[in-house]
Amino acid sequence: PVFLSVGYSTCHWCHVMERESFERDEVAAVLNAHFVPVKVDREERPDLDEIYMAATQMLTGRGGWPMSVWLTPDAEPFFAGTYYPREDRVVGRHPVDGPVVQPGFITLLKRLSEFWETQRDEALERASDLSDAVRQHCQQADGEVAAALSGRLDSAVDELEAAFDPEHGGFGGTPKFPPHGSLRLLLHLLEEGDVRGRESVSRTLDAMAQGGLHDHVGGGFHRYSTDERWFLPHFEKMLYDNAQLGRAYVDGWRVLEEPRHHLVAQRLYDWVLREMVDESGGFTSALDADSEGEEGTFYVWKPEEIVDILGAELGAAFCETYGVSHGGNWRDEASGEVMSTSIPHLASPVDLEAWREQIPALEALYERRVARIWPHHDDKVLTSWNGLMIASMAYAGAQMERPDYVAAAERAARFARDTLWIDGRLLATYRSGAARLNAYLDDHAFLADGLLELYAATGSDEWLVFARALVDVLLERFGHPGGGFYFTADDHEDLLVRSRSGIDRA
Repeated sequence: PVFLSVGYSTCHWCHVMERESFERDEVAAVLNAHFVPVKVDREERPDLDEIYMAATQMLTGRGGWPMSVWLTPDAEPFFAGTYYPREDRVVGRHPVDGPVVQPGFITLLKRLSEFWETQRDEALERASDLSDAVRQHCQQADGEVAAALSGRLDSAVDELEAAFDPEHGGFGGTPKFPPHGSLRLLLHLLEEGDVRGRESVSRTLDAMAQGGLHDHVGGGFHRYSTDERWFLPHFEKMLYDNAQLGRAYVDGWRVLEEPRHHLVAQRLYDWVLREMVDESGGFTSALDADSEGEEGTFYVWKPEEIVDILGAELGAAFCETYGVSHGGNWRDEASGEVMSTSIPHLASPVDLEAWREQIPALEALYERRVARIWPHHDDKVLTSWNGLMIASMAYAGAQMERPDYVAAAERAARFARDTLWIDGRLLATYRSGAARLNAYLDDHAFLADGLLELYAATGSDEWLVFARALVDVLLERFGHPGGGFYFTADDHEDLLVRSRSGIDRA
């Protein structure tokens, strides 16, 4: 059987499982003796991730990365989970039976190997049933694709308003992920005259910008907030989040007429140009949460560091404004340990001029921060995420009168056309001078959207011509006669299922 581990380059718990298990000889001995181990980057192979994430969620009721799936040699899943510690752990105590033990990865490997050897028929039957369920889940029935969208805008707004957190902003409980799609929908409807979402959009944009989710020192946003108030982030920084959030803040400035959103957007795009552009002109993917073996180390501060950089008076004022304290202001998410450092955040709202006055101090801290040990930089260039950032940069450049943003979007688009578009076919990923893997539905859709924004910003027909060529391929190779589109092209390798979904996934 196959052991499939699906993760991604800047995933914190993927690194933990790598260190605890995959890098250990004693684990490798068990794994290699009984399984064919395969490691997959979910960002390069979202087709595989979607299929086996569906199986994992069906078996466990939840998903996430690293995703650990055990497959038959025919690639049908029979057991799945996410992160597993190397050794068994006591996780509770039963009043009668005593300690409740969670099996570790080594124990699980041995048990599943024994299950495969001694109960093969049951394993194959389970795999067959689960595979059938995954196929049904990943294929939208004819007619459902269009029906799922019909008349849904009103109910979507009603549901968002019902889930809105009036105290902290955002929708729903914790963890809180930046709701960029929902914000874009509500901002669009505000322009159309539907004012129901005005308060939720305004409060959410402000709360995210004030919290620790926002990288106040460097610009841009971290992946998500582990608490309800946008304070304690999961520290990785992803291109696709920032592409969508940048546009949300541009529209927040434009539609809500809030100048502070202009400042947030400007600092976000300046960060992208400073840290996230490949020498080819494409946009790179992500910065890790971890550095020096710990999550968040690159982004947190002690008061004495700030005073050393800014001087006693300015340093003390900065610490008060940004909630930096001597005892530290956050707990480690996994251990609950109180950390001795602080996450900069606006402890209370400040007006725009007061915020602007902090820019020189933030820039001074940034200059000190670049000398630290950096988090791992996932420098692969993904076509779909570049499409998102091309659209965002081009739109922001046109709206904010920043020709350097438009120029960056054009350079990335030229890179896509010259390097990722080969003989009328699009490729999905690029790194170290090599492009590879057939592109997926979202690569075509997002890149075409980016090219249309670039055409709107520049008036140059070359982007309209390229966009039309992409959509011609999309229609020819991804379309389904019953409506909607497959995620993979008609000549893609055969997988457990050719997915056709009506919803947006992670």
